[in-house]
Amino acid sequence: MKISTFIVLIATFLYSNDPIAIVSKVRGDARLKDKNSQKYLNKLDVNSPIYFDSQIITKKKTFVKLIFLDDGSCISIYPETEIIINGSLDKRKILKDVEIVYGLAKIDIVDQLDNEFQIIAPSSKLDCNACDFWLLSNKLDGDKYIKISGDLNISNKSLNSNISLGLDSTLLSIIDKDFNKYKSTINEIKYLESFMLEFDEKIIKNKNNNSNDLTSIKSINTLVIKLKNAANIEKEIILTYTN
Repeated sequence: MKISTFIVLIATFLYSNDPIAIVSKVRGDARLKDKNSQKYLNKLDVNSPIYFDSQIITKKKTFVKLIFLDDGSCISIYPETEIIINGSLDKRKILKDVEIVYGLAKIDIVDQLDNEFQIIAPSSKLDCNACDFWLLSNKLDGDKYIKISGDLNISNKSLNSNISLGLDSTLLSIIDKDFNKYKSTINEIKYLESFMLEFDEKIIKNKNNNSNDLTSIKSINTLVIKLKNAANIEKEIILTYTN
């Protein structure tokens, strides 16, 4: 399933005990726990609600896509990754603060208006208002940011230094080392695209224009999700996707 349009919110009432995001796609075994739990016991499914302080872990051959309920910003979580969803509410707007503990994620941030989306990684912090990028993080190689679009402002927490990332650029941040910025390589791009292809996040277009070719036909589907909060106020989320 490939999400092709952003979420449309019919109602915009958000309270502190409401979910802030929802799972729109799952492949494989993904687990969830809150900050008070010791083990990842809850298995994630499509439509699973995500709250503040949720911690998500993906195993091998696992993929999860989260979509925030206020603006449609999304996080695609790839295999063997752990993230923590933090943040707060301000006048029904979700102030998003996501920690990437380790692993690989693609993050597509819709315009946050007067706020910024914050990403915390082991050696770095990113702030942006509207951007699209990859983040690959592990203890050996540090935090690697690969920019797709938008303005990315990245700081190295150990050196107290900041840098902006240009188009088609990669930035490597390691504890107690200067930033390493360079033009993204073809091998890096192909490596990331291989994950997208594996989990149907990228479709290879068939060059054959034969209208009878089934590979060139896409069906458009609509998924309607209804949620109620503690005050019995209902919100409706409409997802459209192709498969």
